[in-house]
Amino acid sequence: MRPANVRYHLRSVPPLLLVIVLMLLPRWLPTGGPDAVRIALRLLPLVPMAFIYLLYLRYLRESDELERKVEVEALALSAIATMLVGLGALLLGEESGIAPRAETSLVAVLLVQVGSYMLARLWLRRRYG
Repeated sequence: MRPANVRYHLRSVPPLLLVIVLMLLPRWLPTGGPDAVRIALRLLPLVPMAFIYLLYLRYLRESDELERKVEVEALALSAIATMLVGLGALLLGEESGIAPRAETSLVAVLLVQVGSYMLARLWLRRRYG
């Protein structure tokens, strides 16, 4: 692994662990309470996630030209796959009887985005060697 990539992974571990803890936090707390507090608790993991994305931008700045090219192309291919699956879920959402549940569609779109990014990145790294 390249040094910038290693630094990115090491820096992103603590915020990622915080995301996991904050996602589990509402399950450990008593139910009920004001809606504003419940909403804030549910959205709290977005803060360390945003920090991880800032670390990713730093990683891109620290990377060499080839690594940036691989990352940008992988992100573009991931965006294309995500848009196609998202549009498909939206089009199916209008059809009664076969429409997927909203949660299922969101999970599918997220998995497609992450999965297609990882596959595109692997393929591009082999291609550009």
